[in-house]
Amino acid sequence: MGIANYMNMSELMNKMLVAGPVSIADMVQEAYGRMMILASEGERADRSDLENGFIALADVLYQRQAIKPEPANEEEERLVHLYESGELAQNGYGGEEGDKFLQMRWKALTNALPVITNITSSTAIGLP
Repeated sequence: MGIANYMNMSELMNKMLVAGPVSIADMVQEAYGRMMILASEGERADRSDLENGFIALADVLYQRQAIKPEPANEEEERLVHLYESGELAQNGYGGEEGDKFLQMRWKALTNALPVITNITSSTAIGLP
């Protein structure tokens, strides 16, 4: 299943970020609990779709300097560097490092976060 439109994910993400620092894992859990539908097939999104979608949205917002990661320790700071270098994306955000990346909190730098409806490789870093 693919993501046909990011709008509902983006609105949820923005709402959570404006309320305070939040992890991608928290966003996934909230969206999964709401039984979010992302694809034109009308099927419920699975966790993998949600993780990939929220990572893509974070990429766009980070590129636009609307959000930033809030590393809690040196290990998370290292994950930020792996993220910025594209190394985490090369590994598909998998493994232990990917799992830890999903747990890292992100902070909104503005209360006026844009609602993103579509993402292409030219609008997001770390995407194929």
